[in-house]
Amino acid sequence: AASGETAITARGFCYAITPNPTVSGTCTAAANDQQTFSVLVSGLFANNVYYMRAFATNSAGTAYGSHVTFRTLDTLTDIDGNVYPIVQIGTQVWMAANLRTTRYRNNSNIDNVTNATTWSGLTTGAWAHYDNNSANETVYGKLYNWYAVADRRNVCPTGWYVPSDAEWTILSNFIGTDVGFKMKSTTGWVNNGNGSNASGFNGLPGGYRYPDDEFNAVGRDGYFWSSSEASSGVARNRGLGGGVRALGRGSHYKSDGFSVRCVRD
Repeated sequence: AASGETAITARGFCYAITPNPTVSGTCTAAANDQQTFSVLVSGLFANNVYYMRAFATNSAGTAYGSHVTFRTLDTLTDIDGNVYPIVQIGTQVWMAANLRTTRYRNNSNIDNVTNATTWSGLTTGAWAHYDNNSANETVYGKLYNWYAVADRRNVCPTGWYVPSDAEWTILSNFIGTDVGFKMKSTTGWVNNGNGSNASGFNGLPGGYRYPDDEFNAVGRDGYFWSSSEASSGVARNRGLGGGVRALGRGSHYKSDGFSVRCVRD
């Protein structure tokens, strides 16, 4: 701060769309007992250049670090007109919400299948709302079987695709320790299972659809397809669980219904 002889009473980052932001503007405070600190900034407008610099305050005044600049990313719109936030994590750019489209990229419909017997026998793409209740889409998006993921017509918007198992690993390795905790959203998880969302991925507990026991685990687990096949009837997926700080890696039947995230080309 302005003097090293008195205790720091506040520290954090200030940011604005003009250079050299100050504490009279918008700032995000960090815990005051941290020598090295980071903060999560939210509520920024898409496709804007921002200026940010650290500050520290004590009884002598406020001192600032050098400002840095960054540009926020645009949102993503699918063929149905659904709008998704996106986030850059390392070298990858991800959707920060679960997919909601009813159509492939070429405008072909993806079937909405509500009957469990019909769903379990499919070898073509399909989607469902959790519990077949459309109210669940607002937060959790849709659940898709793996055949929709693998369809060459592409379930993701133009310029985007469903990540492979290896690309999920790149994401996990970049985030590092406590990857699941850092990927989970800060609200919506039951039994104290919320995450920090420090990565910006905003992982949601959308539950799943198993053909044999229908829908389960909304609010408790979130499962995401990869594009990678494990065997003739099984494909790779990743999972986030309430109270679990890891990102799970598994293989499930292609007829299961999981959430989908897309990654940019």
